[in-house]
Amino acid sequence: MAKYIGILSGKGGVGKSLGYSEYVSLADGDVVEIGPFIDELISNQKDKINYLIAKTVDGGSELFEVLTPPDDLVLDVVHFNSERQSLVSEKRKPVYLMRKPAPETLIRMKCPAGLIDVTQEHKFVIMRHGSLIKIEAKDIRPKTDYLLLFNPKTYGNPVVNSSKDVSELLGYLMGDGYIEQRKDRFLIHIFVGKDKGLLEGVKKVFEHVFGSHKHLFDKKRNIHRVSFCKNEPIKNLFKLYKIKKVTAGEKFVPEKIFASDDECVSAFIRALFDCDAHVSKNRLEIEYVSKSKRLVLQVASLLRTRFGICGQIKSGLKKASNSDMAKQRYWRLYISGENAVKYHKHVSFRGSKKKNRLEWLVNNKKSNTNIDVFPVGSIIKSIRVKNGITAPQIAKLLDCTKQMVYEYEREFYAPSRKMLVRFITCFKKLGVSDEDIRFLANLACSDYSFRRVESVEEISYDKPYVYDFQVCEEGGHFVHASGIVVSNTTTAINLGSALNYFDKDVTVVDGNLTTPNVGLHLGVPVVPINFHHALRGENHITEAVYLHPAGMKIVPAGISMNDLKTTDPARMPHILGHLDRTTDFVIIDGAAGLGREALATICSSEQIIIVTNPELPAIADALKTVKYCEELGRPVIGVVLTRTKPNNLDVSLKNIETILDKPVIGIIPEDKSVREAMVRKDAVVYTHPKTDASVGYKQLAAAILGRRYEPEAAEGNWILKVLNRIGLVKA
Repeated sequence: MAKYIGILSGKGGVGKSLGYSEYVSLADGDVVEIGPFIDELISNQKDKINYLIAKTVDGGSELFEVLTPPDDLVLDVVHFNSERQSLVSEKRKPVYLMRKPAPETLIRMKCPAGLIDVTQEHKFVIMRHGSLIKIEAKDIRPKTDYLLLFNPKTYGNPVVNSSKDVSELLGYLMGDGYIEQRKDRFLIHIFVGKDKGLLEGVKKVFEHVFGSHKHLFDKKRNIHRVSFCKNEPIKNLFKLYKIKKVTAGEKFVPEKIFASDDECVSAFIRALFDCDAHVSKNRLEIEYVSKSKRLVLQVASLLRTRFGICGQIKSGLKKASNSDMAKQRYWRLYISGENAVKYHKHVSFRGSKKKNRLEWLVNNKKSNTNIDVFPVGSIIKSIRVKNGITAPQIAKLLDCTKQMVYEYEREFYAPSRKMLVRFITCFKKLGVSDEDIRFLANLACSDYSFRRVESVEEISYDKPYVYDFQVCEEGGHFVHASGIVVSNTTTAINLGSALNYFDKDVTVVDGNLTTPNVGLHLGVPVVPINFHHALRGENHITEAVYLHPAGMKIVPAGISMNDLKTTDPARMPHILGHLDRTTDFVIIDGAAGLGREALATICSSEQIIIVTNPELPAIADALKTVKYCEELGRPVIGVVLTRTKPNNLDVSLKNIETILDKPVIGIIPEDKSVREAMVRKDAVVYTHPKTDASVGYKQLAAAILGRRYEPEAAEGNWILKVLNRIGLVKA
């Protein structure tokens, strides 16, 4: 009789977090400062907070606070599948918001999109040598890795009735405007320099919005002031657009602008840039400066999501224009090259001086830019060599030197979107058509691009908390305000390999029907007959069983979208029952969470193993899975902790066992050999039999079999010491 074991996991851990002052991009193009936003929600909804307490290494305790987000909080979420090299985005409300005690240091990442401060464990999707991978901040390589940038097209809400004239007026107000308050009475002033075209534009906007204006000219300073002084129309406008009097460092884009159409957004930004932007005299570049970080990030987000205009964000000290001339921090948005050309097309200026200069630069300066790029040189080289094409052939079609082709291939330079399209066109002209070409073509017409990492450094952090959005139950990444995308199959495969090590016949089944990984991990992504065929009744389950070189048998699931539409997970228990008497163990790699596929895995199993990591929120999710299994009458035989490190357990082993009321039967340490085994499409137990991770999986298999496992070199191996403490190995 075969023993059926289901491998389940809850949501991932939450070691990844952002610093207090980081901004997150919302689905409508607005941005929110994560620390103040979550702090205020927690302060106002104390009765709705879930409090979790974890023991620290030094014997103290830490308080984790988890809160359900408001219904109107909608993010752009990016899902990444490393095996398929696929990216899928959607707009959705996050599952929960979290605040936890902060470490003493954070990792600061610098790229052309700006600075990002995160915890060491925070994961990013990057491109390295032509491959998309998900990697922790501490492992990112400056000058080599490229961060994924998301440029979704955002549309205004047609229900919102915004005026182009009002949008332009608000742009002037947030630029060189001033709100004067006399008790409960408001006055609006806009200051204009020598540009007559801009002055006439400001006057016209006042006439269209208010019906009148006052114009004063200061001869001494050579500045015009256009004003409106009637209180009721101003108060009505402020109420409608939620305008308030703020300092220069607190300026913002009014909320209603994000719901307006592109014409209104363009009018707002044009007016703002007429006030505070500078057009270079000899470079195709626009520089916008503000003391408000929020305003700069909001404007950058609007340009990126509405018009595909990407910029570089930098900060620095600058002498203020007030009387004390003290140096203060200002934020700069640089728009250059191809992006400046887009700005000229979609936004431009009203003031004649800036407008004429930008037009001259667009017509007379090359729009070369390497800010938003696609570091795919290794793929380009692979396509060329595989198809017997020479560099001179490519160079002739690109109208460049063969040396330039080699430099792109060696990634001395990364092609822009326009250059990538030219490479694709060259290959098609030469008769090339394969998966790599399709991958490049999909990338070139997608909402994604990349920014090279300039530096990674550890910085001191003096805030009490770090913050995170859990975007969905099954994982995913939200988008930083700069546009950068920020956020258990291994156990099933390696447990199967470890049981095989003890001479057991093992069959590993991919029960994750939506995002199958077993076949991908083991180098057989496509097979003639897969698990989906058996579930649909087209083939017997035994026809979908394949022998892997590592010794175990596998039942891969299909990766076609058509498989998802025609398969019922509820048939899994019946179909897998036919594997009985054909094997000693059936290991089912279940889907994360508590959805239909996870339910099917539970119902198909005689015993359940819960896979989690030693972080308290992850333990809390594991507890839900334990209770769910018990309600369905399926015994949970134990818990496996993965990706552990010496002295890094948020919760002690004893407390984990107390919380879950289940024994910890396996500890799998963080080990680079696991990733190396994945690259080799095999189990770490087979490729690296003496590493810490391999020992952990063998010890897990031994615990399931009721045996003692004593590896050869136990001395000095920290994981064995931990296993000894919980009674899984002899001292």
